[in-house]
Amino acid sequence: MTKKRVKKTTVRYIYEGKTEKVFLKYLSSLYPNSSARAIEPISGRGGTADSIISKALLHQYFDKLFVLLDEDFESKGADFRISDETLKKLEKEWRIDNGVLSKIRYRDFGSQNIHKRNPIIIFSNPQAIEGVLLQVLGYPKESLESKTTKELKGMLQDKLAKLTDENPCYTGEEALLVLLSQSAPLKLLIEKRKAIPELDVILSIFE
Repeated sequence: MTKKRVKKTTVRYIYEGKTEKVFLKYLSSLYPNSSARAIEPISGRGGTADSIISKALLHQYFDKLFVLLDEDFESKGADFRISDETLKKLEKEWRIDNGVLSKIRYRDFGSQNIHKRNPIIIFSNPQAIEGVLLQVLGYPKESLESKTTKELKGMLQDKLAKLTDENPCYTGEEALLVLLSQSAPLKLLIEKRKAIPELDVILSIFE
């Protein structure tokens, strides 16, 4: 009797920078049986929103493909934003009307991809992944909206400084992992996802 082959679900994600890398690594430790894997040649290399999404559009053969980006690409100028050509390709993939994405904020893109078609794009906000992490750590979103990315990074760094002062051997990445393990257990993340839509989608990567 021929044994029926079970098709494995392929889940991949692309991220922008080091903070995202550490956060996703931490989440991987909370979901040890997850099939989610990073696309190594793209992840963690920075770039522009356009270049990262353009590369993501070439990886449509995965069952699920998530892209985690900072919202502040929108305010960095035309060289960093998503081009009209790439927006049109996204609209085609998501099966939405032409011109829709050019009229809304990056943080609202997810509301247009109602069928969760690849690539599933998550814009961390306010401004950056630090905006999401600070909300997880207890800061109200309203208090973060007026902050720049630099200010948000500084606020998170202040949290990490206490750990590195106590344990000088910690690197920046190790300190962030420790902070997350101490302050953001899975139970808290599950509770916070109700109020932080971006966190909800990020967690869904690993489920």
